[in-house]
Amino acid sequence: MRVSIVLGLMTFAASSLAAQHQEHQAEGQAKGQMQMQGQMQMAGQEHLPGPLRAYAPFAPEKVLAASETLGLSAEQTAKLKAIAEWARKANEQAHAPAHAAMMSARDELAKASPDTAVVRLQIAAHATAEGNMQWLQLSAALQVQAVLTAEQRAKVTAK
Repeated sequence: MRVSIVLGLMTFAASSLAAQHQEHQAEGQAKGQMQMQGQMQMAGQEHLPGPLRAYAPFAPEKVLAASETLGLSAEQTAKLKAIAEWARKANEQAHAPAHAAMMSARDELAKASPDTAVVRLQIAAHATAEGNMQWLQLSAALQVQAVLTAEQRAKVTAK
């Protein structure tokens, strides 16, 4: 009888420790991902995959920062500021579903018996939200390109 009680307590303790480890690991992964995203945004790096990286130099903030070098007109500057503001707001809105999906996946993984189908759906939702954010970055870059002259575009890509 004592052996079965001790074994039961040991099993309970082991499962409790395993659940705590899973929760700690999931929190660490979520924090790491959020820190990386924050660092990328703070560094002004664009999160565009593969061939789309060619448009990263046309991020509105980067072009506005090079205003003097590019010789932007007042009209161009106003248009670029409007694009930058639109992109900032759109990115904030698009980030919310990505964050919610990751937090939902984290919460599910913290359970003693996580439902892998739920986790898979949340990961897919996060990937879709990330894709939407990439599209917004590309869309802003394309709008910036349209505002610039051919000479200005050449200067941006020469850097």
